[in-house]
Amino acid sequence: MHNESAASYAKANFENLKSYKQIRLFPNEKIETVFVKEKWGFFDKLTIISSLKKDSIRQDFLVANKRNKNTPALYLRDNDEDFKISGGTRINGDIFIPKKGLKTITIDNNSFEKPIHNGSVFNSQKVFPKHSELTIGYPENYELLDINEINEHSVINGFNEITKVIEVNTKLENLKLKGNIMVTSQDTLIISSSVILEDVILEAPKIIFQNGFEGSAQVFASKGVIVEPQVVLKYPSIITVGSNHIMEKSIIFEGESVFSGLVFMQGGGLSLEKQNTILIKEKAELTGEVYCDGTLSLYGIVNGSVFASALVHKTTTTAYKNLIYNGHILVDKVPGSFFQDSFFQPLDSEEILFVKKI
Repeated sequence: MHNESAASYAKANFENLKSYKQIRLFPNEKIETVFVKEKWGFFDKLTIISSLKKDSIRQDFLVANKRNKNTPALYLRDNDEDFKISGGTRINGDIFIPKKGLKTITIDNNSFEKPIHNGSVFNSQKVFPKHSELTIGYPENYELLDINEINEHSVINGFNEITKVIEVNTKLENLKLKGNIMVTSQDTLIISSSVILEDVILEAPKIIFQNGFEGSAQVFASKGVIVEPQVVLKYPSIITVGSNHIMEKSIIFEGESVFSGLVFMQGGGLSLEKQNTILIKEKAELTGEVYCDGTLSLYGIVNGSVFASALVHKTTTTAYKNLIYNGHILVDKVPGSFFQDSFFQPLDSEEILFVKKI
């Protein structure tokens, strides 16, 4: 009962908890409760410790804002052109698009499907709303390991232990990693299908999830991420590519890949719009939120929301700007209890969600 009360208190007072707070929830009880608030990648990590004499109970949670039901299906920057849908495109939910409006076009005479939008239409702004950069932030104390020093097939590190940082040359394989672990590489990091990950943070210039991988992770890359076919990145996963303004950057979801969480392409404004790209191929299915400060090509399914500075559909001969061809954005398919980035939070949404107990 006390643990439930402590969790309810944390939700109601989360913004005021800061990094450390010790209180007695009930004046007539002798139980002391400590709240410790830290970052774990994208998420806040909340630790609740309730103590009575020499006995204590500890709980750790990943915390984020709860998704607001009024979040739109699509936000597309106003670039003085109309927004076009074609083929089997389906959009369920409100959309923010350029002032020139929504247009249905036919570009494939062999297509017998008609594009559909169900929802209200609003005007977007000419400047794509910016987001503060998502960074990892290393803990003050951690244990640094080389992958070659690990002889076990499984490394499980609780969040009550010091963070383990594992350095990998190129490929991670035949290993289970769970909990308070960060994996880093100075080169392209390849995640084999033989790897099992849960709650782990990955950091490298480029990260590739090979065909058949299944697990959950927070991914921080500076150049790009490739999610191959038959990959399943479970809730609550994060993919973010940094805002390096020099190089081209990309996130690619191959067909039959599955993802649940947040996809975040950080850009550098309109001048770099074309070099920051996300490609969601046919039969790829994402649940959650896609933020692209760059150019998005959507042919698969997003069960959630899409925020993009630009959209493009490319054929062998032509590039169609502001067009979604055969892609689906279904904001009504997001599970009821799902986290949300703070980029587009309606004014009435400040509810805290305990995303996962870790």
